[in-house]
Amino acid sequence: MRWISRSRSSSVSTRNETLRKHGLESISIANRTPKRAAALAEQFGATAHGLDELEALLGDADVVITSIGGDEPILTLDLAKRAMKNRRNRPLFVIDIGVPRNADPAIDEIDNLYRAVASKNAEHRVREAERGMAIVVEEQQRFDGWFSALRAVPTIRGLRDRAEGIRTRELEKTLGRLELGDKEQSAVDALTKAIVNKIMHAPVSRLKQEAEREGGMAYLETARVLFALDDESDEK
Repeated sequence: MRWISRSRSSSVSTRNETLRKHGLESISIANRTPKRAAALAEQFGATAHGLDELEALLGDADVVITSIGGDEPILTLDLAKRAMKNRRNRPLFVIDIGVPRNADPAIDEIDNLYRAVASKNAEHRVREAERGMAIVVEEQQRFDGWFSALRAVPTIRGLRDRAEGIRTRELEKTLGRLELGDKEQSAVDALTKAIVNKIMHAPVSRLKQEAEREGGMAYLETARVLFALDDESDEK
């Protein structure tokens, strides 16, 4: 799993350490200030980047956690659309804990991009956690919900990869038997992509929703079995 963090607070470092214990493979930290990005990267074994590299970083990430100061969203609708196009619509999970928001709510309209947000006063409650155990428990439950949703990412990615593999193989077989020009081949390619995306939209959305609920792992495990996502043999 790859993770992009845009951080200004210590709360993200705690989440960093927790996720590493659960299989996080690599981290990229982007910040307005190169010196700050480098310091955080050295502290957490990550790579440092400027915000001007954000679009490229989004192409490789599985999860993005944002917590950066500013009045305007850093992850805009246009940026998200370009990133998802470059990713060929592989699922991307965005956790926005910035106050105010770092991700434009309009990105929710993009297929395969999933956004979760912290409550408006979450940052304040973390600072004041010592005032009561109830607040600590509430924050832990919220993070557990985020982490549960992250469990859906590998299954969703595997499901889409399986569908794309089938589409690609069958398309190559069909085009090999037909004498079509470049324009016609592009049209057939676009048509098959659209069909796959429409078929996958409902099950992928349901998996993401169920993963956030108690017992959600059962749905993910069932999907992996039904679609043979753990079968190492390639479908011919």
